[in-house]
Amino acid sequence: MSAFIVSEGCIDDVVDLLLDSAGPALAHLCDKDAVGAGLYALNKDSFDRKYPQFADETVPDYAYKAGSGDAAQEYQSLCCFLYQSCEGGCHELPLYKHLLAIRDKLAPLYEAGNSQYAPPNLSHTKWDRLREAA
Repeated sequence: MSAFIVSEGCIDDVVDLLLDSAGPALAHLCDKDAVGAGLYALNKDSFDRKYPQFADETVPDYAYKAGSGDAAQEYQSLCCFLYQSCEGGCHELPLYKHLLAIRDKLAPLYEAGNSQYAPPNLSHTKWDRLREAA
């Protein structure tokens, strides 16, 4: 399968980026668990549209834990999430479009070929970051 349900670590990073984009005045008012559950719902909807025969695949009961704290990893996690959540019209949903706008704003910082910035090395990042073992 080319699409999959992303890891909780990936969701943690996307929650952090999404709430960072809201700014400090609003971010502290948001329930990170609810934001993450909404992201998982989008990822699951996309997965189900691509693979209806696997509709019984479940997502974890999400509870936010700390994101990676690494800006490059957060960007990579966002790219992973967007790629895994774009099927069957999901790319037209407002949440997806908002996340895409965040990615597009950050892309010049991380993508090669932009002479304005010296892109950081993304080799240490993971496509679908797993949470650290407790």
